Amino acid sequence: MIPLVGRFAILFAITALLLSSAAVALGVAADRGETLAYSHIDGASLNAALFDTATAAHFDLLHTQNALENVLAWSPAGDQLAVARRVYLPEAILTHMLIMPVDRGGSSRTYVLGGTYAAFSPDGRMLAAVRTQSAREGSLIVLDTLTGDYQVLLGSTPLRNGSLIPSGRPSWSSDGAWVYVGAREYGDERANVDIQYQVYRVEMSGASTERLTDYAGNNYSPLPSPDGTRMLFQSQQRRALAVMMMNSDGTGVRSLTAGDGFCELPAWSPDGTRAVFICEGVYGQGGKALFMVWVDSREIEFLAADVRLIPPAWTRDGASVIYAGNNGWWYQVRAARGSSPERISAGQVYGGGETYLPMIVRP
Repeated sequence: MIPLVGRFAILFAITALLLSSAAVALGVAADRGETLAYSHIDGASLNAALFDTATAAHFDLLHTQNALENVLAWSPAGDQLAVARRVYLPEAILTHMLIMPVDRGGSSRTYVLGGTYAAFSPDGRMLAAVRTQSAREGSLIVLDTLTGDYQVLLGSTPLRNGSLIPSGRPSWSSDGAWVYVGAREYGDERANVDIQYQVYRVEMSGASTERLTDYAGNNYSPLPSPDGTRMLFQSQQRRALAVMMMNSDGTGVRSLTAGDGFCELPAWSPDGTRAVFICEGVYGQGGKALFMVWVDSREIEFLAADVRLIPPAWTRDGASVIYAGNNGWWYQVRAARGSSPERISAGQVYGGGETYLPMIVRP
């Protein structure tokens, strides 16, 4: 068992950052529609925000000047958000993680942790975060959001040959016993061999680390199916990027997309029978387009064109998919061949800037 470390280092402060009544209203509005959390550019800042599909209302959760706020993950119950915030001060750059409630009367907890990607455990208590300091540095950390304790599952200081450097989005097994992540071995660049990321699973106890993929290319961002039996991941092969699927133990690897284009950002349907993703340069579409695949038959269906490279999100009933258009609007399209997209935002949600990681509030 890896000992928990750093109560003093990790628990920076408990902040009384109460959400305004407008933000609370949006949190409750998930019962009438879907609520998306995302980040958008506002002047010199990147701010965390909510968008309610039922009312087309938008509200900034946080509005910090000279800061980058990247929405990373919803808790399984949809009552909390993990937000990485970097504040640029004249004398320093502060990086920390916020665990923000979306219900009335809650307060945020602030941790000196940071993170590029994160995912809550199935019970909502633990948060796995990947911190990428540079191309040669990174770590996988699991934070107990109730106590502030954390443990480092991957990454060592100083790095040694063979140390695993994680990158990309982590995820959890359905029982919360394992964390999945893409990682590479430190020392490859010194050995003059191709640097390749593979998918690993790391036991929460730290007793075991297992490599699940073992073939050429970069394989990363594992995403287990709702029932935990299968897994989607992305695989980069020279000038192509594919969406792949395998069993949760690493067997049965197969491609779900064409091998000559760029397909990425997959998302499982709630029932695990389908997945959506964004492709460019394949299936007769020159620009970026939204597609759906039936994972058993691998039948591909076109859903929408002119999409922004932002992760799409399923509605909770699995009937529709929400995505961002190139023109700055949110759209919703039925997950069926021949459906027409419907605009759901009352105006440009993100103007000329980028948005990141739309997610459904209450799974």
